[in-house]
Order: sequence, then C-alpha cells, then structure tokens
Amino acid sequence: MNSVSWDDMHLLLRVAQAGGFSSAASDLRVDQSTISRRIARLEDTAGTALFRRTNRGVEPTPAARRLMVSAERMQEISRQFGERLNAGRDAPVTVDMAPDIAIDLIEPLLSRVPDGPMACVRRALPDLVLPTIHPMISGEGGEADLTLHWAVSGRAQAQRGDATSCRVARIPWAVCYADSFLERGGTMPQRWDTIPEQPLVLWTCGKRAGGCDYTEAFKPWRILVAHATERENASSLQSLIRKLRLGIGLGVLPTYAIAMNDDLRVLPVAQPVMSLDLCLSVTNTAWQKGTVRQAYTGLQQAFASFNCDYGVLPDLYGNLDDDGLRA
Repeated sequence: MNSVSWDDMHLLLRVAQAGGFSSAASDLRVDQSTISRRIARLEDTAGTALFRRTNRGVEPTPAARRLMVSAERMQEISRQFGERLNAGRDAPVTVDMAPDIAIDLIEPLLSRVPDGPMACVRRALPDLVLPTIHPMISGEGGEADLTLHWAVSGRAQAQRGDATSCRVARIPWAVCYADSFLERGGTMPQRWDTIPEQPLVLWTCGKRAGGCDYTEAFKPWRILVAHATERENASSLQSLIRKLRLGIGLGVLPTYAIAMNDDLRVLPVAQPVMSLDLCLSVTNTAWQKGTVRQAYTGLQQAFASFNCDYGVLPDLYGNLDDDGLRA
C-alpha cells in the first residue's frame, strides 16, 4: 500500500484551486515540471487521471474531487492542530498577586524601561526572557497559572491544593519617613521606643490580606502603634506611601520603596528585623504548560538577583528582641 503525505494532499488542492499547473507552481514557488511529475506520481498511485485539460487550464476529475473531500478535511484538522499547538505558547501566563506586588515589582519588571529595584534586575540579567505575563489582582476572580504572594518569613508554607510553593525573595521592611515629615515640624525619634511619640501611619490591610498574617509579621510595629498618641490609617500600601510622602507621619514600608521614591528614608534608629517572604506558587496542572514553566523559572531568576535592602538596613538592626525591646 503506497503512503500519501500531507504535501501530496496539499498539492492536489492547490492545483485544483489554482486551475492550472503553472499557477500552482507559482503559488508554491516551484517549477511547473515539479508539479507535473508529482501529479503524475499521484495518478499512478490512484490508477486514474486526476485532472483533465480544458481551454481555461485544468479541472479535477470525479476521482480527484473525491480525494479533495478527504484532503480538505485533513487540511482543517491540520489547521486546528496548529491552533491548539500554538495556543499554549501564545496565551499569556496569568499570575495572581496583590496590587502592591503588581504595581511595585511585576509591572516595572515587564516594562521596556524598568525603574526602581527592577532596573537592577534587568541590568544584572540583560538576557532574561519572560513569556507574556498578565497580572491578575487577587480577588478579581478566575484561576491563574501562578500565584505570587506574601508570607511570614521563615513560616512553612501551607499546602494550597496541588500547588507547589517556593520563596523567591525575602524583603526587609523598616520604619520610614519622608523629608516632608521634618519640614512639617516632625521630630526625629532617637530610640525605637520613642517612635510612638510621633504620628504614625498604619496600613490597615486586614489580618490576612494576600494570604499573609501581617499582624504576626510586623509584631514589633504593632506594639508601637498600640502606644501611639496619634495615628492615621491607610487602606493600601500605595496609600501609605502617599501619606508618608506628604509628611503625615512614620510608617513601615518594604525597603525597595526607598529605591522608587527619592524623598523616603529609613528611620536611623536601631530597628528589630521585620521582613516578608515573597513566594511563588504553581499547580501541577499549570506546570504542564511550557510557558508557565518558563515564567516560573524566569521569575525565580529575577528575584534571585533582587537587591532587597539596598545597603540601608544592616547597620540599623540593633540589639533588640522580637518585640522591638532592648535585649
């Protein structure tokens, strides 16, 4: 039994659609003699003529028309196969994340001109290639391929269904202020335990916003806030940064915020270590997609090069216990 290739079926359709050997040869960018030889070979296999000459060129015989039905069906199957094959490559990788992670880290990383801490990553990894990534803000609904979320540093990650999670960065947080705080008459605290004497700005993000217990992560700060004589709330991290830049008070920020705002400073007093882990999760199902694996390993690379403290914190961590009190 002679086998017939897809090229043979494609050739049969092209000659029938073009209405002539020379037109088909031009479309396929081959010599007319090549078309004639291949059609002759098909006719030998079929045991009958497939085209007859007319004044306008050639037209398919009834035998050829029967073959064309199968060829057109195979052509459609081939088209669908190509679409499905490319669907995983072309579809963006969706990543669920909190708004602050999207705004401060992922969007600058994906930008053609990254700024802030992500500019450091792009300089360190000029050849980093990421597939198209679509950030999904937590709570929007829908199932994402990956999840990028905060977690209490050092805490074992709870299993989320069939998801696998790993830490990609540990982000230091510290009490910060803006130049405008002093311009508005604020006083620079000399010790950690005198911070509550100044107005404080608290991020009221909810105890488990983004799947992380911020109350536990920032316990030393919460103790200070409880003793503050004046405090103001901020509903988001971006709102907190805006209020600090207006000079309203002191607040806890991830230290990468300093690289993004020239007027923000870490309070120059010994501070207890406060940090959050940035974790990346993927389900077993999503891992089957090549683009998801590429995004996962690419984000791991990016945050492995992430300079989290910018040299501002090591000298600030004094001899304090976990509650921020002198040991």
